[in-house]
Amino acid sequence: MRNNILKYGVILGVILCVSSYLYLNSAFSTTISMVVSFSSLLIALVLSGLEYRKAQEGYASFGELIKLYVGVILVALLVSTIFSLIYMSMLDEETKTALSNQMMENTLAMYEGMGIPQDQIDVMSDELEKQFQDMFSPGTLIQGLLINLIIYFIISLIPAAILKKN
Repeated sequence: MRNNILKYGVILGVILCVSSYLYLNSAFSTTISMVVSFSSLLIALVLSGLEYRKAQEGYASFGELIKLYVGVILVALLVSTIFSLIYMSMLDEETKTALSNQMMENTLAMYEGMGIPQDQIDVMSDELEKQFQDMFSPGTLIQGLLINLIIYFIISLIPAAILKKN
């Protein structure tokens, strides 16, 4: 199981790093970045689950798959967070401000595209501005890691339920 966790965790982590880098440098929109992240997550989980089940002669319990998936997710998020910490530490304040502004504009454009009324967008804009000002701090990155861990764990329940075979 350990090799499976490391293999798929590092692969997923690298994909998340590339997606994050492209998003931060405006090569990806918010939507594309989310689609790449979530589809990569599902593919990594399914492939790691199938490989694990094959190694166990075709059997894997729900609990075993969840342990595997949590390991894969933890490794991937650690790789991604370490990359983000290193990348963000290399940026000057002007670049960080420009990135924050661009990300806020992308997020607001996504909200407009979803048909959210302008008055609600204006209220969210003030809150987003506060969030994006502090987004490059280690505390914010670690908070993001924990939030992603919870979201990814919930998503991992789906392939675990599908692939389990007692």
